[in-house]
Order: sequence, then structure tokens, then C-alpha cells
Amino acid sequence: MILFSFFSNFYIYAYTLTPAPPNDDCDNAAEIILGDGICGTQANVNTLGATASNNTPPPACDAAGTDDDVWYKFTSAENRPVRFEINNPNFSSNNSGITVQVYEGTCGVFTPASCNSFAGYICCPGVFSFQINTTAATEYFLRVFTTEND
Repeated sequence: MILFSFFSNFYIYAYTLTPAPPNDDCDNAAEIILGDGICGTQANVNTLGATASNNTPPPACDAAGTDDDVWYKFTSAENRPVRFEINNPNFSSNNSGITVQVYEGTCGVFTPASCNSFAGYICCPGVFSFQINTTAATEYFLRVFTTEND
């Protein structure tokens, strides 16, 4: 004899998904204002709700994780190095996989300038940094994403 059991009581949960951030694609990249020897613009980065960018060259590192990228841009005023610091307050013993691909050019016509992966990076609690050499009057785009699906 075979007995079948069916659940007659169940719940359905419905909720809204996090909308994409305004800088979810290159055309709406948020402007970064560079400081001169001091901190410039502080950008609060969140990839929740972000989607993958189309028609963008794959990053030079962690290319499999570009499902949630957000964009920032700046124009260098002179030939000089620019340092970026990323403070990840959710850092514990291992980084969640923040990657920053830097491009030169314009949306859709990029030249990769630098790729910086902090996946598995263990150092100073939650602080990651990198530096690039910039050229005057050149526009740079930062594509920030995590290597995890979120």
C-alpha cells in the first residue's frame, strides 16, 4: 500500500526586489571628484540590485563576477598618480570579492587601464587600495563589482 501525503498549509511571501542603482551602467557613471593630496569624493558603493553591463569589454581580472557592476568616472587634470582606497565595513577574515576595473576612454570604446581584485585579500581590516598613473585631460571609468552572485 502506498500512502501519499500532501501539504495543505503553506505560505507565499512576496516582496519587491532592490531596484538598480542610478550608476548601474556606464552612461550614468557617478562623478568622482579627486582630492589634491587629501581625500576627495567619498562614494558609498552598493551593488545590491545592480545588473551586468552590456557591450563592455570583460575585465582583466575576475571576469566571471560581473553580474552586479556599478560605475564611477573622473577626469584627470594632470599627469600624476591617483590612489584609490576602498573601505569594506563588512570585512571579516576574508574579503567578499570586490574588484575594480579601470578603463580609459568613453562608454563603449574602452581601453583597460588597470584591474584590481581584492578577492581573498587579507590585510588591514577592510581597507584595500590601489594606484594608477593618469594622463591629463583623460576620462577614466571605474567598474566596481563583487565576484559573488548577489
